[in-house]
Amino acid sequence: MTDADVAAAIGEHVRAFNDRDIDALMSGFTDDACWITGSSVARGRAELTELFTGAMTGLLPALTIADLLAIPDRAACQLIERLTVRGEENFQAGKGLTGLDEHQVRRWTSWYRWVTLAMLAGAVLTIAAALEHARRPSPADQIPLTRNEIAHLLSAAIICPARNASHRMRWSRWRRRHQYRARTSHYQRQITRDHET
Repeated sequence: MTDADVAAAIGEHVRAFNDRDIDALMSGFTDDACWITGSSVARGRAELTELFTGAMTGLLPALTIADLLAIPDRAACQLIERLTVRGEENFQAGKGLTGLDEHQVRRWTSWYRWVTLAMLAGAVLTIAAALEHARRPSPADQIPLTRNEIAHLLSAAIICPARNASHRMRWSRWRRRHQYRARTSHYQRQITRDHET
């Protein structure tokens, strides 16, 4: 087995892990495989399956290969893990999107009202985005309407009423088309980088 074959096999494992595909991830491990994470060691298929399943429950880990050392019958690699807790991304987005963190606390009642309204606004934006996705698919050259885009359109229509609503919609379509191109380009760069490693 060449170094390139080993790198490709480890790359497949990392892709399966990032895709949360336990079957594909475990298919390449031998029965005596060993996984060392910090001070913990998992040996064999049963322990590895338990380790990976547990890591993917409630967490959103993503791995990238930092260093790879391969010899004919063994391989070792250093992986970098980016870890996110489910719901944390939504909470961070909600803070900026609906002003959840912008209240100056003076009394509990005013804080409670502010948080309730901010959370309600976040829920309304989430439901509006989900309904928009369910009603009609986005055009092929645009990303779907996001909560941020819906909030932007609502604030433009309510706070600063547009003289021409079609201008706002054209601007929204242009911005979503641009975001689609940026996302596509980003994914292509990632794929190219993954194939090079």
